Amino acid sequence: MAAANEGAGTLEQVRSRFDVFYSRATTFKTSDVFSILHSNEDYMKGLDEIWAFLDHTTPLIDGPDTVLQANLPQIERDVANLHRATRTIALTGIKVFAEKADADRAGVTRTLSEVALLTLVLIAVLVGLVWVLLRVDRQNQNRARENQMTLARMEAVVTSALDAVIVVDSTGTVLEFNTSAELISGFSREEAIGANLTELIVPDHLIAAHTRGMARYRASARTTILGRGRIRMEAKRRDGTLFPIELSISRAWSDQGEIFVSYLRDVTDQVAAEQELLRARDAALAAAKAKSDLLAVMSHEMRTPLNGMIGTIELLGDTELTKRQRSLLQVMETSGRLLLHHVNDVLDISRLDSGKMPLHPERVDLAVLIDEVFDNQRAAAAANGNSLRANLPPAPQSHVICDPMQLRQVLLNLVGNAIKFTKNGSISVDVIAAEADAEGMTEFRVIDTGIGIASDEVARIFEDFVTLDASYARSSGGTGLGLGISRRIVQSMGGSISVESSLGQGSTFCVRVPLPLAPVDHPEPLPQNASGHTMEPHTPALPDQNKRLQVLVVEDNPVNRLVVREMLQAQGHNVHEAHDGEEGVQAAAAHRFDVILMDISMPRMDGLEATRAIRAGNGISHAVPIIALTAHALEDEVTTFLGAGMQLVLNKPVSGKALAKSLKEALSMAPTPAPTLSHGPASGLIDADLLTELFETLGAARGADMLLKFLTATDADLPGIAARISAGTQPLTDTQREVHKLAGSAAIFGAKALNAALRDMEAACKAGDTAALVPAAQGLTSLWVQSRAALVAVQESESAKG
Repeated sequence: MAAANEGAGTLEQVRSRFDVFYSRATTFKTSDVFSILHSNEDYMKGLDEIWAFLDHTTPLIDGPDTVLQANLPQIERDVANLHRATRTIALTGIKVFAEKADADRAGVTRTLSEVALLTLVLIAVLVGLVWVLLRVDRQNQNRARENQMTLARMEAVVTSALDAVIVVDSTGTVLEFNTSAELISGFSREEAIGANLTELIVPDHLIAAHTRGMARYRASARTTILGRGRIRMEAKRRDGTLFPIELSISRAWSDQGEIFVSYLRDVTDQVAAEQELLRARDAALAAAKAKSDLLAVMSHEMRTPLNGMIGTIELLGDTELTKRQRSLLQVMETSGRLLLHHVNDVLDISRLDSGKMPLHPERVDLAVLIDEVFDNQRAAAAANGNSLRANLPPAPQSHVICDPMQLRQVLLNLVGNAIKFTKNGSISVDVIAAEADAEGMTEFRVIDTGIGIASDEVARIFEDFVTLDASYARSSGGTGLGLGISRRIVQSMGGSISVESSLGQGSTFCVRVPLPLAPVDHPEPLPQNASGHTMEPHTPALPDQNKRLQVLVVEDNPVNRLVVREMLQAQGHNVHEAHDGEEGVQAAAAHRFDVILMDISMPRMDGLEATRAIRAGNGISHAVPIIALTAHALEDEVTTFLGAGMQLVLNKPVSGKALAKSLKEALSMAPTPAPTLSHGPASGLIDADLLTELFETLGAARGADMLLKFLTATDADLPGIAARISAGTQPLTDTQREVHKLAGSAAIFGAKALNAALRDMEAACKAGDTAALVPAAQGLTSLWVQSRAALVAVQESESAKG
């Protein structure tokens, strides 16, 4: 400014310097660099002073030189006054920028620290990832080694397996063929891999069924053998020979899709052994049948003349006889009935050994039953000077559920033996109720004061045909079968029999059997027919028991006809005779009878055929009661008689009293029609599609053979199961096992109604529901007859297809 005051030449310098100052002040005010200082009060105050100077001085600087020259002194003074403001701005800027620099350095330091920490973390994570990857890689390597070892073991197992292992895909192409398969089939592994299974082991007659089965599976996933366990069928060797195998197939998945793993076992030796066993069994069955036939013939051939003899003796006893004649007649009757007793003993042994004497439990009053035993033996006891007495628990403990006929026979045998070997002594029957026994068994003790049994004879007293040689032995006859029969009956009831005796001190026979107490208001059971169905009393048109009945006697033996005719006429009835079954059917169709007495063994047409013909026809007497008049005494035969449509079975020899009782019973029951099969669709009984599929898979011949085995086994097993359930003599666990086994077989062969019934029975066994189990068992026989016919019909249809 001083220089400018000396000459005009310096005014331009003033203006130049002012412009520089003005530019710098503008920079301080508008530059973003210094925007951080705008919030500082001292800085902004100094800047405002500078701008006030600039705003005042700018017009002068931009004005004429004269005006500028004139104001230079004032401008100089104003510039001097700005020193404090510029100094404040400078110091404030230095301070703020220094603080900012420190903050920036601290931020950079913090950022660097954070970056370092993050870097360390990332390094740690990377190290962890590397460790995990190494571990996973090690696990993968171990797993790969394990897979390789497992594959090697599987290959070793498949290769060394005794059974043939063949793996095929869904088209039947062979994927694996082990060493045993090579040995069994005759094909090498190289030949088998890639070939179709039908070209290797499927017999020619099964190729079509195999192809249909594979096509059906691909279409609907239905199969009869996949996952069904072992199935026996035929296979073919390389040389074309057929051999039996057991086949089991399962499925799996691979990278090639669905595959089937087949296990085959050559069972040629096993089948040969089974066939040998079957031959041995058939021989044993033939021997048993021969024995049964012999017994049946003996029953018929011995009972028929006995019937004539005893019946004639009874009729003769109703005539006028002298005292001597009546005495001789009594000897004849006694001898005849003794012979009949011996025949019955032999037949009872046969029935018990063959299991054909099932139990028929019902409500029994032990006091009444023992009174009946005593009544039967009272005369014999009096003849030997013996007294009879019984000690029984009070009712209701003496009211039990049991088979009265079987229990009565046991007690009759024991009391009869005691009477035979006791003279001028006593025989007592003591009964100890089940509630007083720790094992829940009812105990019968038959105690006598007779001659006793030697200790060395006690062990064999219950053997068959054993008669001990004692002081009274010569006067005490018998076959030696009574105690053997008693032992069998007691065992069939689930009990035991024993004896304690000393020679000269009497004997005590102890029978222990499970006899449940009868309910207080237990009704008497109604009679049942052979199908197990209860028969209601026949109330419509019930004949008067005292009126003269019209009776048709169908009998081929003239002696038997004579005896029966005389007995019936003596009771006031009208008798019509037929000499064989055909005449009987014709008479029943043409005439009205109140009852028919039907012999079983007759020429031309036997009694069973005649009964079925009468029931199936529409003759005048097609619905009247029919009584079997027979010398056949086996239980299964009696069941057959009832199943044919008869009401009762009257065994020969016939007495007038038994005949009158049978007439009364038969007239009080509704006639039992012969069983007929449903002629409607069998869809409710069997699954025909399943059975047909089984035949397609196995072939007609093999399927028929397996079905025949099922039919034969069920024919043999089912009646026994039903009988044991009805008798209640078998634990429910055993019954459940038998029913479960039979239900499984029924399911395999499509007998779905039978399977459902058996499954319900199995559930009842598990729940202990005997109330539901017994009625179900009673309907099994009828259901099986219908199911069997339906199964046979499907089999015949499949066989006809070839």
